[in-house]
Amino acid sequence: MTESEFIAKEKKVSNNRYHKLKNSYTIRDYYRYFRRFNKNLTETQFSLILKEILKECGNLLLQSKDVYFPQRMGSLQVRKFKKNVKFVDGKLKINLPVDWNETLKLWYSDESSKRKKKLVRCDNLWIFRIFYSRRNSNYNNKMFFTFRANRSLKMALKEEIRNNNFDCFELWRQTEQQ
Repeated sequence: MTESEFIAKEKKVSNNRYHKLKNSYTIRDYYRYFRRFNKNLTETQFSLILKEILKECGNLLLQSKDVYFPQRMGSLQVRKFKKNVKFVDGKLKINLPVDWNETLKLWYSDESSKRKKKLVRCDNLWIFRIFYSRRNSNYNNKMFFTFRANRSLKMALKEEIRNNNFDCFELWRQTEQQ
């Protein structure tokens, strides 16, 4: 078995992936709500406009700018924070992301590391994260809103970071002692 075949087998990419979203609104749901107030747009026009707006929001994030939503609905931000390795209750806690390409190469070359599920971590000084900030928002039930970036935006951000074309502010969090 070659390395590429091994990696494909571990990633389980022999067939197409099927993604099913549960408990979430779709573009069609938003269009049905929009249709109550404005009957001028068709569903395809509405989805094209929405996709263009979201693409522009992604471009702003890739330029290390924050995206502020109207009517005080919060903002999307990319922030960085330092890597952190610490012991909590006698267990090692690492916040570094896993470098899956290097991990799979290690598993291919060393069978014992695959059995022990050893992971290779990224060795960067900073960790970048896209998140939805509710800090200045003014609406009810804030804790029920989340944001998850799609894969293409994450991959584009990863390329910008890897090429050293991206920088942003450090995320400030209170320490546990305070």
